[in-house]
Amino acid sequence: TSTDILPGGLAFTPDGRTLYVTDIRGGYVEAFDVAANGALGNGRRFVTTERQPIGVAVDQRGNVYVGTQVGLQVFPATGGQAWGPTLGMGAIADLAFGGADRRILYASVGGSVQALPVTIAGF
Repeated sequence: TSTDILPGGLAFTPDGRTLYVTDIRGGYVEAFDVAANGALGNGRRFVTTERQPIGVAVDQRGNVYVGTQVGLQVFPATGGQAWGPTLGMGAIADLAFGGADRRILYASVGGSVQALPVTIAGF
């Protein structure tokens, strides 16, 4: 599965040992182990998302934020089901944490950038 994805966004875990890649076509996020030399291995499905995930960002606790054609989904670091319903904002193309304390999640939505306050600082 990990060789035939249509990649959208990518983000590392705080420890740098896992790389997340959104699959626009498949509707999921792949996880890859990152070796000390930077090589990727052990590609696996991390979570299934709403349709067409593109943007992805990770907070300091490893929670994964995914922007899709429907809106924003947040998944626990262990994978599984998203926390709560999809935040319906429209299609989100990219995500990034910012602000002085990295507690603002910026999302590109249509022709604008939305600033969403979060409780856990971004990585």
